[in-house]
Amino acid sequence: MSELPNTYNEALEDCVRGIRQASLAGKFRQEVVLRSPGLDILDVVTYVADRLADDPERPPLVLYPDAGAAALARQRLGAVSYPIQGINQRIADFDAYGAVLLVEISMVEVEALEKLADACGKRPYIILNSRLGEAGAVGIGLVGRQLRSRFLSTLEPVFYLQPVEGGALYRSYPSNWQVWKENANEAEGYNLVRERGTRPTAEELSGDLYTAANRQSFLKTAWQAGNRLLKALGR
Repeated sequence: MSELPNTYNEALEDCVRGIRQASLAGKFRQEVVLRSPGLDILDVVTYVADRLADDPERPPLVLYPDAGAAALARQRLGAVSYPIQGINQRIADFDAYGAVLLVEISMVEVEALEKLADACGKRPYIILNSRLGEAGAVGIGLVGRQLRSRFLSTLEPVFYLQPVEGGALYRSYPSNWQVWKENANEAEGYNLVRERGTRPTAEELSGDLYTAANRQSFLKTAWQAGNRLLKALGR
């Protein structure tokens, strides 16, 4: 059984371990979710990409939703050993890369994502903190939503750590999904209350953490707990 990470660095280590174990198991289409208020996504990108760059001849390719976001990331990072570009920019030699890391991709890019995933073949294809599940995306009709659902169903959640009101939802491949409840005594951290083989629905998560009397409040997803989780992770 995996344990909830005690520090931010432990979370990043678990993330990379999940990526590697899933890849060894032949699960190359991967999803990574690491969310917490104040989190700088570029810290996660740097950590993961650096550890995927173990073969200098085949570095990872880091893709952002557009060229502007990619340029900003390059400006902040400075010189790195792997290329960073927008998802719609031309990829000169796709076979030159050992993995693909896609950062905060939205529903608008679903078709490009699917084509890229097909081209990836047997190499890690990792979607980090995607926005594919966001409701109310403008200009996306029924067909687009069906395409999104089909694409999401092909991804293996290899690492998932998200604060919710009163606790956290956690998974590190190949372990089960875990629901951790925040202890009333902050010094004691979190207690494991439930494990499942599949990702829990919002209602199931509510049922694991709360009584029927306050489930409705939970479903509104108050993110104050995220600050406490961030503190627990040492940020």
